[in-house]
Amino acid sequence: MIKRFYFLFIFGVILSGTAQQAWSQCATYSNPGNNVESPPRLCAPHNFEWRVWYTVLGSPATVEFVYDWGDGAPTVTVPAVDVGGARYEAVATHLYPQGGMQCNYIPTVQIQINGTLCTSSLQSQNVTVWDTDEDNGGQPRIDPVLYRICVGETAVVQFDDNSIWNCVPNSGENDRINNAVRWVQWIYGTGAAGNRIPGVQVDGVAETYDFAGPVEVLPGPIEVSNSQSEPITAFGSAVGDQFEVTLRNWNICNPYDADTTDGDYLNPTLGDLVNGDSAFIETTARIVVVDTAHADFRTRLNNGSGTIQTEFCIDDRVFFENLTPLITGSAFAYEWEITDINTATVVRTSTAENPQHDFTTPGPKRVRLTVRDGNSVGNCGGTFISTINIVETATAAIEVTDTSGDPLTPFCADGMPKEVVFADTSINFDPATSTWEWNFFDETGSEVLSERKISPANPTVQDSIKVSITNPGTYYAVLIASTTAVDCETRDTAYVHIYAPPTADFTFTAGCQSDSVILESTATLTTVVDGDEIDTYEWDLDDDGTFETTGEGPFKHLFPVAGTYQVHHRVTTRKGMCSDVITLPITVDPSPYASFTPSTTEGCEPLTVAFAVDTLLVNQPPSGAASIDEYIWHVQDITTPSNPEETFSFPVADTTELLFENTLASFADQQYEVWLEIRATNGCDAVSQKDTITVFASPPSEYIITNFSGVITNCSPHTFEFEVTAATQALGADEYVWTVFDEADSSVIYTETIAAPNAQFSYEITNDTTIRKQYRVRLQPTSSTKCFAPYEELMQVFPAPSSAFDTTFVEADCDIVTYELDAQQKGLFYQWNVSPTPLNNPSYTADKLLVTFAKNVLSYPVTVTLETINGSTGCESDVTTETIMIDPQEDINASFTVDPTLLEIPNTTVSITNTTNPGSWTYEWDFGDGTTSTEANPGTHTYETFGEYMIKLKATGDFCFEEDSARVIINQTLPQLDFSYTTIEGCLPLEVTFTNNSMYVDSSSVFWDFGDGTTSTDWNPVHIYEASGVYTIALQASNELGVVVTEEKTIVVDLTQGPKADFRPRLAQRYIRNEDIFFTNLSQRSNTYFWDFGDGTTSTLEEPTHQYADTGRYDITLIAQNALGCVDTLVKEIIIEPFLPEVDFSYEPPKGCRPLTVQFRNLSRYAEADSYRWSFGEGEGRSTEENPVYTYYEPGFYTITLEASNSAGVTVVERKEFSVEVYETPRAFFNLRPDRAFLGAPIYFVNLSLGAENYYWDFGDGNTSTDFNPEHTYETPGSYDVTLIAESNQGCRDTLVLESAVLIEDGGTVQVPNAFTPSPFGPSNSEVVGPNGQNDIFLPVFEGVTEFHMMIYNRWGELMFESFDKTQGWNGYYKGRLCPKDAYVYKVKLKFSDGGTRTVVGDVTLLR
Repeated sequence: MIKRFYFLFIFGVILSGTAQQAWSQCATYSNPGNNVESPPRLCAPHNFEWRVWYTVLGSPATVEFVYDWGDGAPTVTVPAVDVGGARYEAVATHLYPQGGMQCNYIPTVQIQINGTLCTSSLQSQNVTVWDTDEDNGGQPRIDPVLYRICVGETAVVQFDDNSIWNCVPNSGENDRINNAVRWVQWIYGTGAAGNRIPGVQVDGVAETYDFAGPVEVLPGPIEVSNSQSEPITAFGSAVGDQFEVTLRNWNICNPYDADTTDGDYLNPTLGDLVNGDSAFIETTARIVVVDTAHADFRTRLNNGSGTIQTEFCIDDRVFFENLTPLITGSAFAYEWEITDINTATVVRTSTAENPQHDFTTPGPKRVRLTVRDGNSVGNCGGTFISTINIVETATAAIEVTDTSGDPLTPFCADGMPKEVVFADTSINFDPATSTWEWNFFDETGSEVLSERKISPANPTVQDSIKVSITNPGTYYAVLIASTTAVDCETRDTAYVHIYAPPTADFTFTAGCQSDSVILESTATLTTVVDGDEIDTYEWDLDDDGTFETTGEGPFKHLFPVAGTYQVHHRVTTRKGMCSDVITLPITVDPSPYASFTPSTTEGCEPLTVAFAVDTLLVNQPPSGAASIDEYIWHVQDITTPSNPEETFSFPVADTTELLFENTLASFADQQYEVWLEIRATNGCDAVSQKDTITVFASPPSEYIITNFSGVITNCSPHTFEFEVTAATQALGADEYVWTVFDEADSSVIYTETIAAPNAQFSYEITNDTTIRKQYRVRLQPTSSTKCFAPYEELMQVFPAPSSAFDTTFVEADCDIVTYELDAQQKGLFYQWNVSPTPLNNPSYTADKLLVTFAKNVLSYPVTVTLETINGSTGCESDVTTETIMIDPQEDINASFTVDPTLLEIPNTTVSITNTTNPGSWTYEWDFGDGTTSTEANPGTHTYETFGEYMIKLKATGDFCFEEDSARVIINQTLPQLDFSYTTIEGCLPLEVTFTNNSMYVDSSSVFWDFGDGTTSTDWNPVHIYEASGVYTIALQASNELGVVVTEEKTIVVDLTQGPKADFRPRLAQRYIRNEDIFFTNLSQRSNTYFWDFGDGTTSTLEEPTHQYADTGRYDITLIAQNALGCVDTLVKEIIIEPFLPEVDFSYEPPKGCRPLTVQFRNLSRYAEADSYRWSFGEGEGRSTEENPVYTYYEPGFYTITLEASNSAGVTVVERKEFSVEVYETPRAFFNLRPDRAFLGAPIYFVNLSLGAENYYWDFGDGNTSTDFNPEHTYETPGSYDVTLIAESNQGCRDTLVLESAVLIEDGGTVQVPNAFTPSPFGPSNSEVVGPNGQNDIFLPVFEGVTEFHMMIYNRWGELMFESFDKTQGWNGYYKGRLCPKDAYVYKVKLKFSDGGTRTVVGDVTLLR
């Protein structure tokens, strides 16, 4: 018994267990190598044998090689054998079969050590596998495959060998090119002789077919065949005749001549000059006789579903419907020629299948259609000629006048009738063949007059009609000129309009005595005739009978005093010049008064001022306290004008307090302007005059730190001593207020007030964080008669360093243990103390150290202390102490006993007793036969076969393990042979099954001798005896030690020749359903029969008769049996055919938008599945699928054709005219401006779509529109996607999405012009809304503005104009009069979408 002891080390911090194990396992191999053991062979099948080796150190438990054969087969793991010197070898084999898809394979191998795959150990080989030229990328081909000649034509054809050979560069792989010798042979006239083209000559000679050409040798190296057939001369005698050519091929893997070493490549070793030494591969091509084209067409009106006719009107669309029958396999080309017979000129040519043409000149036209087949020799063409006639029609025309013959002027409805004359001014009419008709329609669209005249009954056709009209609306007359011979006509329509009067009206908002009134027209035109609209808006604002202002509004007007005014508004339409006037009263409200008195106008900061409003609330107009809504106080820093104005809104009160501060760094006095804005409930506001408030400067104060020194580190906690400077004490303060702030968040941590003359202050600051902190200490002197500025300084306090540390277990074994000591705070000075002293010698001044201690029989403590110092601040820590307990040693003593250790089969069970010391150990048993266990006491173990086995035990504790082993030997016994067999009497041939009942033998050593010269190595073989006789059966086998034993038995085989099944149906051209079919029984040596007709019916008659109810293919089975029960079975196929195919189909949908995908459903019956031929319309594709799906990409009508044939070759065509209609799809497109704007600015969209009637906009913010060119204003900032859906009348849609099309931002801009030129012709729309005219309105240009207030003053400070509407500017007028040329001051207050405000003040020049 062998006993070994090992130490197991546990690593906790360097690498993870799995990664460390994989690295350590794969680091032990070296010196990879390999060799191909199998003999070289290029042709499939190839049995590849590969020997691989590596050097592996460390005596691993398992070494395996993982093979990947590179052909998709599963990887194979093979155990490696140590052949000495730590070299491990393995040999593996793999079969690359025939019929593969690759020529070159790259097998790879990697080593796997103790279950760990070493990916860096990759080795590879290259294996080439050639095959016949129909595998491994090869394809035998003839060019052309099909050669068509027209009936009656003669053609000379020569076919090319266009084969792709396996394993040459054009197969995609060229590592080992299969460019060795090839053999080819052309065979002429193969296939059925019944429809073979007669009289075919090969190289000028009419041979007896089929006729074999010579075998050609294509010596290597060669990659492309250069073989051609002999010239073949064929005459197209009858449609459907054909001549077949076959090409045979051999290569090095199926050679025609297996031995080419004699230099003769045409000397097969088997002597078979026809087929050669190997089976050839082959492919075929054909010459086919096809019919000529039978050109035919007819003409329709407008399109393929129009009426069939030969006479048309000028400008009618003539559709030429091609009726030429299709020929299978043809590629028809169409040539149309249309000639004007009167002028003998060609007016149109076309190559379309079904062209269309609009004729603009009258007379007869000759149409010629020529059809040619591009897929055949001679083009197989045909021509058809027909004539159509184009009829001329007069051109209708109408002139409209009054009863005096003068042109009409616009009518405005006034209840009085108007008389109108419609005169006939038609041209190019023929009284002998023309028809004339008048129709007149009133304002409701109802026909109220119809007159029809036919020449020559009414030879004077140039007449007129007179009508009387009254009501507003559109009236029209229609004149129709037509021809009596055909349905051709021209029309003219004339319109007369009576315009409706408008209804004047307007709205206004109540104005204030100091403000303007907003007016806006709401006039309407309820009845719109001919697109008429109101285009003139006039105003009389001072009730003087003169309309001095124009414009629809809204606009503002300033009435001079409070009171009621009569305002007149007149509107006029654009086309009818119809007018209406309305007068409404407007009341102007009084405004409040604004003035105040401050409680003081100067003082120290912070300065509180109480402002008393001079006019009490109860005395404010117009009705006491309830009339005032809000006080708004305005404060402007006039010492620093760049500071923004501040506003404060308070509830209405007689007194309001405001706080003022001096923020100047220069210690100068600071002044503020204050004014009051009053807002009343009636909407009338007032602004007071401004008053000035002065805030005095405060002199600076200062203190010193009396205990400050350069060597002080300010370690926490630290006490600071402060004292007010002598200069500050001399200022004569009454008290000193000391305040301590935490600078991190400005929070107050302490405050104290000390009465003068005591000028000292002491405070201890504690920093309990781990970082340096700053503290701000403020001194504020105070006095009842003086102003003082505060004084502040920053103090920094360093934290005390930490001496806390972490203790981490690192590793241990049976004798020692290691811990890691790690200080939690880095960057300090360290002093460690460890007791007792560790085995190693660590650095006691490092921040981290490893300490190792010996294990004893008992556990013991270790004491560790740490003290730290911050080197940059000099701050010292407290001392931290921890205790570590050292674990005791482990006592395992791994051992076991085995009984017995020597056995002989069949006794293979041993008893195992574990004698290891008791403990919480884990156990690993290896029984040497591939089985393992983790039980503490496995008890017994049974081996499956003989051999020598090593039992191993591994016992593992917490930190170490021990091993023990023992050997067991199991010896083999001698083989015991026996076998049995099935019956040995029966019909010839007789199949006998042998059953092997042997024991203790090697299955691979079995060898059978059946006594008739045949043998087998199967375990339970099946053998067929062909003759009766006495046979000695011998079974030979050995055990795994090589001991050979033989068992013999003698049998007598008695055989009788069995039956032979055979039959044939009655001969017929075809077999039809529901007709009797007679069967003739030709069977031999049989007396009973069973028939299965393949349709669910059977018979036991000797010669039955049967009818099939349905067409199709049926397998007929006949089973013949003799008296001994011996049977023979024969199966033959019969085809039951229909008389004719029934061709029909459906389709869904029949119409829709392009691209339109249509599903075609084949409803045909009695047709072959591969005979369907679909045509999807002129210029469209074709298909041979049974139920195709086809997509149309162009608009129009399409005629669908389906051809189908039955098994007899009978073809039927179903054609559905213009059955599919494809609508045009509109195109959605648009632009927008601007694409980037501030909040509140409108975005304008320009619709550029084509072919659409309806539009659906999505602006990306939840808002939509159906306008053609919409305008949209976004209410929140952001980036928005804009979507436009364009829809046609047929519901076809196109969608365009512009991602991030619009960017809306908070904020805004403003630009103010410096001059403008008012209109000299009176106030242009008074204070009009928005810019109108050319620079005649003063209005700033801005974006993103949400609130607007503009005031205009003259040089004397008089308010000339005021507007709160950002669309309303100043027109240069004041109280209805144009202001003189001068510079005027403007003040504009703006609030932007981001909440920001801005006030702009400047001057603008009024030019005249």
